[in-house]
Amino acid sequence: MIDGIADHDEIDAILDGTLAPPAPRTGTPAEPWKGIAAFFERNGIEELLAGKHGGNGIAPAEVERILGTLQRKAPLALRIADKLITDGRGCASELEHLHTIFTSSDAMLGLSSIGKKVSYEGK
Repeated sequence: MIDGIADHDEIDAILDGTLAPPAPRTGTPAEPWKGIAAFFERNGIEELLAGKHGGNGIAPAEVERILGTLQRKAPLALRIADKLITDGRGCASELEHLHTIFTSSDAMLGLSSIGKKVSYEGK
């Protein structure tokens, strides 16, 4: 979900801290997204990566599509993304994890096999 929109020429200033990021968006998700948002609120990343879930409110086919998409992604990156979203600290917290992400064997595997199907190890 997008919290705010910044102009392209503001991004460097936001990242280096000289400009405050845009104020977070308030309100509720649009109708088509409400079920998906609730699904992710009820199901943690570890459960989803293990294929365990409580669909609660979205069609079984949609749940399977979501799980299939997640299973094709690097588990380490998903775990870090989940932590960043949960912490809600913004751009600075993303930068704190760059070294971890880009020195992982999953990152090397993913970057060296663009366009190919990959089996990530979570390392």
